[in-house]
Amino acid sequence: MFAGSRLWKKLLGRRSASEEFALVRSKIERFRDLLAANNRALELIADAGEKLGGDYLFDSQYLRGLVDELEEAVRRIVYDLNCMTGDRYTDIEAVFERLRRQTRACLDEGYSISEGELVFDLSALSQDLSDRVGEKMARLGDLYRLFPAHVPPGFAVSAYACRRFLEENGVSELIESSLGKNDVDPASLEIAAAQIRKAIQEAKIPRDIARSIDKSIGTLERKKPRRERKLLFAVRSSALGEDGDLTFAGLHDTFLNIPREGALDAYKSVVASLFSTTALDYRRRHNVSLTQAYMGVGCMVMVPAAASGVVYTIDPLKPNEDYLVIATAPGYGKSIVDGDHSVDRFTVSRKTPRTILSQKIAAKERMYVSRSENGLASIAISDDKKCESSVSNDTLLQLADLAMSVERFAKCAQDIEWTQDAEGNVFLLQTRPLRLMAGIELDVEPIGDMANKYPVLLKGRGEVAYRGIGAGPVCIVRTDEDRMRFPDGAVLVARNASPRLSALVPRANAVITDIGTAAGHLATIAREYRVPAIVDAAIAMTVLKEGIEITVDAEENIVYEGLALELLHYQLLRSSSYSDAPEFRILRRLLKNVAPLHLLDPRSKDFRAACCATYHDIIRFAHEKAVVDVASHNVSKISRRFPCCRELDLDLPIDLLVIDIDEDPARGSRKTILAPEEISCEPLCAILEGLTSPGAWATQPAGVDFGAFMSSATGPGSPDSSAASAVQFNLAILSREYLNLSLKLGYHFNVIDCYMSSERSDNYIYFRFTGGMTDLTRRSRRTRLIGLILEKFDFVTDARGDLVVARVKNLSREMMQNRLVMIGRLIGFTRQLDVLLKGDGLVEYYLNQFFQANRISIDAHNSEKNIHSDALRGDDSI
Repeated sequence: MFAGSRLWKKLLGRRSASEEFALVRSKIERFRDLLAANNRALELIADAGEKLGGDYLFDSQYLRGLVDELEEAVRRIVYDLNCMTGDRYTDIEAVFERLRRQTRACLDEGYSISEGELVFDLSALSQDLSDRVGEKMARLGDLYRLFPAHVPPGFAVSAYACRRFLEENGVSELIESSLGKNDVDPASLEIAAAQIRKAIQEAKIPRDIARSIDKSIGTLERKKPRRERKLLFAVRSSALGEDGDLTFAGLHDTFLNIPREGALDAYKSVVASLFSTTALDYRRRHNVSLTQAYMGVGCMVMVPAAASGVVYTIDPLKPNEDYLVIATAPGYGKSIVDGDHSVDRFTVSRKTPRTILSQKIAAKERMYVSRSENGLASIAISDDKKCESSVSNDTLLQLADLAMSVERFAKCAQDIEWTQDAEGNVFLLQTRPLRLMAGIELDVEPIGDMANKYPVLLKGRGEVAYRGIGAGPVCIVRTDEDRMRFPDGAVLVARNASPRLSALVPRANAVITDIGTAAGHLATIAREYRVPAIVDAAIAMTVLKEGIEITVDAEENIVYEGLALELLHYQLLRSSSYSDAPEFRILRRLLKNVAPLHLLDPRSKDFRAACCATYHDIIRFAHEKAVVDVASHNVSKISRRFPCCRELDLDLPIDLLVIDIDEDPARGSRKTILAPEEISCEPLCAILEGLTSPGAWATQPAGVDFGAFMSSATGPGSPDSSAASAVQFNLAILSREYLNLSLKLGYHFNVIDCYMSSERSDNYIYFRFTGGMTDLTRRSRRTRLIGLILEKFDFVTDARGDLVVARVKNLSREMMQNRLVMIGRLIGFTRQLDVLLKGDGLVEYYLNQFFQANRISIDAHNSEKNIHSDALRGDDSI
C-alpha cells in the first residue's frame, strides 16, 4: 500500500552536488506536505471533539466523511515520513493499517447489536460503549477511569451476549410472536411476559458466554489475597436505553451478595426482568420497541456497606440554590431506594472550601445488612445508635468533592449512588443525570443578562478549545512544584498548552493558556474530559492573579471576576437533545481510536512506532521524527560547489554559506556573494537581526585558564569529537519560510531548524547546542543557563552535560520572530561564556544579565569588578 521512496536506495552511492541538492529539496518538499497533512488531521480531530459537546447536530454522512478525511491525512503523513527518511519507519505502516480497520469497524458496527465482545472489563468501559453494555455500566466505566480507588472492580456482560443467549435458546422467536403485534392488550401482555420470563429462566447460557463470565469472576478473585478470594457480587441491570432519555427506574432487577456459583442464575434473572409486565408496559407507553430490548449486565464486587446513600449535586426541589443534597442511611442503600426506612439528610456547599450547611438526623429504626445467603435482610438498630448520624462530617465533605468532580465531567447535575465500608472508604456505584421534580420552575434569566453584574477580565481573547462554563480559584502553573500543588476544582492558568499539564486537566474546572491552539494536545485532553478551555489568550498570566475566583465562560469566550452562579446553574440545568443519539456514541467510539495521545516524551523508550495506539500517536511520532530528520542534514557532503550556494557577506567572523532550495539551479545566478538585505528567508533574517544587534557579538576572545583548557582538550567531550568538525564552514539551507542553520563557532556547535509562516500550526523551532572549550563542569553550567533562558521563552528543553535540545511550536508569526531574534542574541551572548562560568552562582547572575540587557558583550563580562562577590561562591577554577 505504501510504495515509499525508493529513490534513496538508488542514491546511496556517491552522488554529485546536483543530486545532493535534488535530494535536499525533495526532503523539504515532503516535509512541507507532511506538515500540511499533520495540520489537517489535527483540525479534523479538534472539530470532532467540539461536536461532542452536544451543541451541534450531525449525521452518519459527517461521520463517514470524517473517517475518510482522517484516513487520507494520516496516510499522507506516514507516506511522507518514509519518503523523507528512506523508508526508515516502515513499521508504522502496519500500525496505521490496524488503526484504519478499527476506525472503519466503528462505523460499520455503530447502528446495530452486531458481533463483538461478550464481556468488557470495567476499566475498558466508557460512555461511547453505552450501546454495547447500557448507559448504567458505560457511565460507571467513566467513573472507574476518573476515580479508580472509588469504584468497585467488576465487568459487564454485553448486549450482544444477551442477544446470543435469547436467539440460541429460541426465546427471540417467542418474544417476536408474543409481542410483535401492533397492539397487545394488558391481559395478553401479562401472560406473554410470564411465558418469556419462564423461558429465559429455563434456558441454557451458551458455553462461551458462561465461560467468559466465570473467567472474569476468576480474574477478580485472583487480584485479592488468597484469604479474601471468596468474593460476593452485585449482579446489576444495565439495559440499553436505561438511564438515558428514559430512566426505567426500578423496573429491572439487581441481585446482591451473589457468590461465584450463583452468578449465571443471577444473570438470567436480570435478563428476564426486561420482560416484567411493568417494564413492558413502560416501554409501550414511551413508544419503545417491545421486541428489540437487550440487557447489558454488570457484575461488581460487593462492598460490605457500613453506610450508603445518594448525592444530588443540586437540590431537585430548589435547583437555583448553591448546595448539594446528601441522603444517608446505615448499612445498604435499599432503605433509601425503596423509601421504607428513615434516612439522614444533609446539605453541603457547592463552593470550595466545602462546608456543611444543614443536617437533619432521623430516628432510624431499621437498616439493611447482608444475609448469610443471597440478598439483604432488614434488622433493628439498637436504641443507642438510632439518632446518631450514619456518616461522619469528613465523609460528607469527601462525597461532596467526588460528586462535584463527577458533575464537572458530565457537564450536568448528577444523581449519584454511593456506599462506604467499615474502614471509611467511599465507593461510587452509579451516576445519571438528575431529573428535576415535575412542576419546578427554573429561575433562569436570558443568558445575555446573567453575568452583567460581574467585572469582565478577558473577552474575545484567544480561541475556545472546548465549550462550557467553569469557575474556581486561579492556580497559575509554571513549574513542577506548581503542578504538584494544583488543587481540585481550580482554574488552570498556564503560559503554554504543554502536554505536561495533561494530568491536571481532569481535576480542573476550566483551563486557560496564553499560548496554544485548539488542535493541540492539551485541547484534545480538555475535550476528552469535557473541561471548558480557552487557549492562546496571550495575557491571561498577566491579568489573572493567583487565588482570585473567576468564571470562565467558554461558550462566549469571556472570563469574569467572581463566581457567576447564574451561568453555572444555566449550564447544569440545560440539557442536550443530541448527546445520547447513536451518532454521538459512534463518534465517541471513533475518537477512542483517533484522539488520545500516549506518546508524550520523545526521549522515552516507548516513543516508537509499535507503541502508537491512535491516529494522534502516529501524527505525533511522525512529526517528531520528521523534524529531527530534516534538522539533521548531512552537511559534511555539501561543498561550495553545491547548486544555488553562495556566501553571506556579514560583518561578523562567520563563514556562512547559504543554499536557497526555492531557486532553480538551471537558472541560478553566477553571483557567489550574497548581501544580508538580499535574504528572503524570514527565519534567517530574524536570527541575523539578533546576532548583529549592538553588543550581541564579542570579537575579543575570552581568557581561559590552562587547567580548564587542558581538561577540555583531552577529555571525552573534546570539541574535536563533534560531528560538526567534518566541515569548516557554516551552512544555512533555506526557503522563504524554512531554515536549517548549522553554526560551528569555535568549540561549540548550534543547529536551528524552524518553519515560520502565517499558519501557526506549521510553526516550530528546533534548537540544539553542544560543545565548549573548557572542562565539562563549566560547559554544563552554560547549557543550564541556555536551558533556563529558552524556558523563559516557552521552549521545552532537555539539558544534559554540554548538550541542550529545545523545542517550541504552534506560535504565531510575531512570536516566532521574537524568539528567533532572541536566539540570535543568545548565540552571541553565550558564545564563549563557559570560560567565565567558574561557579554555580554565576549561572543566575548571567541569566539576570541576559534579561536586563538582552545583549551584553563578553568583553564587559571579563571585568570581575562588575560581578558580585557572592556570585563567586562555589568557584572551581584551577
